[in-house]
Amino acid sequence: MKKTISIFILFLALSAGAFSQTKYTAEELKNLALNEDSVEETINFIKAKSSSMASEADRRSILYYLGTLQEHMGQYAEASKSFASAAGIGAGDARNMQKVSTEDLVFAAVAASLNAGDYQTAGAYLSSSISSSENSLVSAKVSLYQVWTALCKASNLEETKDSQEILKAYVKMDSMKSVRPQLLFTLWYLTDSDEYKKALKTSYGTSPEYRIASGQAELMISPFWFFMPHAEHSYADSAKLAIQESSSSSSNSTSSPGEKAKYLQLGLFKEKANADALVEKAKKKGFYDAHWYTETRSSGTTYYIVVVSENAQGNMSLKLKDAGFENYPLYE
Repeated sequence: MKKTISIFILFLALSAGAFSQTKYTAEELKNLALNEDSVEETINFIKAKSSSMASEADRRSILYYLGTLQEHMGQYAEASKSFASAAGIGAGDARNMQKVSTEDLVFAAVAASLNAGDYQTAGAYLSSSISSSENSLVSAKVSLYQVWTALCKASNLEETKDSQEILKAYVKMDSMKSVRPQLLFTLWYLTDSDEYKKALKTSYGTSPEYRIASGQAELMISPFWFFMPHAEHSYADSAKLAIQESSSSSSNSTSSPGEKAKYLQLGLFKEKANADALVEKAKKKGFYDAHWYTETRSSGTTYYIVVVSENAQGNMSLKLKDAGFENYPLYE
């Protein structure tokens, strides 16, 4: 009898030990987290379980996923830490998780730091091992982000003059060709000069940069752009409008504590063709409710607003994000 009891106790101890050492793949943890009731709860769930991963590759991938969620919620300082932690793990991509290079993880950490207004940390990341990369595409992007960091530090347009000269020099360099649209856009944003808008139209007429500069689309861009001193031009007002309207399609679309969004906004366009294309793309990914509606603003401009309805669980934002669609809640 004593022997039987001892064996039973040993079995319980082993079972408890096995249970306490549960290891998750990144895909498993992500899917479990998506069952939570809100993005905030999903973030907290992943943070609580992220130390119990099946492999370093799984930990790297789940940290990257965590960073994207934190970024989506405007938790930029936390997102920067998650991206940087993922970049420091010497492993590949986990099964069925988004593939991302170490360099891209560092750039994600830099962008998140800039969005948080932490230019010192952004600069430190840019001075890491990627600064000596032999990959020309990486080197070009490092140089671009270094200029953006300097511009974010500037307190007025006069303090951007040196950066403008660097940008002008970069535009002419073959080694910076991969980021030339961003260089031209930055110069246009700073100066409102038609010279740079025309250059974008001539060489990059279908690029997001030209579509923003020409007023063809209103894009929800990273907050760090608004830390940069810039010329007083039409884009300054429309960009701020896009940020404000990214979370509300009308003046009545403000949220109350605990209120659930009615729609998730995927895009805001002046051209119907662009809205149609985004609706079709969303439907191909399984979001069959995707549609657009129009709204005419006080300026007289009519916008096509692409949305997907919130679901009963209140986690449609996460599902869209996981499928690659940035989105913002709309309340009515």
